[in-house]
Amino acid sequence: MAGVGGLYNYGCEAIVRGTVRMLREQWPGCEITYATPQVARDRNILQDLSNLAVIQSHQRWTIE
Repeated sequence: MAGVGGLYNYGCEAIVRGTVRMLREQWPGCEITYATPQVARDRNILQDLSNLAVIQSHQRWTIE
């Protein structure tokens, strides 16, 4: 997932959590990667979501 731009408020967090839930309901076992400019912070917030890869994104909409 890209384009959220970071978990700066509960709305952004809800978007990520809801999307992860819907994807996993539709495709159990799918691999999900979330790109964010604040990897450590967002990884900590989402630590309860198992098997979610959190990677660095330097620009909105761009995964490096």
